[in-house]
Amino acid sequence: MIDAIVFIIVEAAKCKMSEQVSWRLVQQALLIIVLQDFLHHLSDMGIDESLQDDFSKVYSDIVDYSREMSFQLEHELPSFKSIDWRLDVQLGSRCLRGQCSPSLMMKVGVGSGKQMREHLLQAEISDVEKICNDLQAALQEAKSNHARKVTRLLK
Repeated sequence: MIDAIVFIIVEAAKCKMSEQVSWRLVQQALLIIVLQDFLHHLSDMGIDESLQDDFSKVYSDIVDYSREMSFQLEHELPSFKSIDWRLDVQLGSRCLRGQCSPSLMMKVGVGSGKQMREHLLQAEISDVEKICNDLQAALQEAKSNHARKVTRLLK
């Protein structure tokens, strides 16, 4: 991959491109955009067709290498298995009469493959609401166009 980046920079220097243009080529190669879009950017910059062919070969090598590395680094994430919950309400104490304070106790089972671990969580209701809102925001972000594009390119 470093060889590919060096190749892009050297070829850009041979064509007397500015540092900004060569840096843009490297960034586009690292972002793993579609090959046709990459070639379109090269033609917009006024690069010869022979160099475009060389850049496309290097670009495909970078994409293949980065996909290979992402699959090697990928590991199995734990998944949700079970949940038990209990709502505790403290109706009062010696100091605070007539004031209730609810809390939620959860035992969450997560596992990957045959392994299963249980986690015990205790939280106030306001904290549970914040966690729910954060999870909803994460789910919405996973449905975004950018997340779908990244997922599609990594497959």
